[in-house]
Amino acid sequence: MATIRAYTTIEQSRKLAEILPLESADMYYQYVLPKSDKIKHNPEIGNPVNALKWYNKGYTASGKEPITLDEYCVPCWSLAALLGVLPVFTIDSSDDHYFRIHCQQKFSEWHDNLTDACYEMILKLNELKML
Repeated sequence: MATIRAYTTIEQSRKLAEILPLESADMYYQYVLPKSDKIKHNPEIGNPVNALKWYNKGYTASGKEPITLDEYCVPCWSLAALLGVLPVFTIDSSDDHYFRIHCQQKFSEWHDNLTDACYEMILKLNELKML
């Protein structure tokens, strides 16, 4: 049975943050406290860059130095944001609930979750310098 997840995992998000423009993220996994290693496991909705700007306004009001994005959160991508990153693509599904992303009439990725299929396709296209 296909799993339903509409956004990237923390691990996927960390990898995509090395590849994609951070402005393309539309969600973020926030640290419980800035600069801590404890992270909330349900992502917040919103652009992480804008969220950090808003946070730093209050954080620096008391004279503290602003924190960086890496200290504040891990950017996260919704399925819609991932689809927005891909060049021309089609989506198919199979009878056994698998999804296929087919990109640029050359590459395909089958997964039981459409978010995972998009993630793997982005990694493949990045490796081939086609993003």
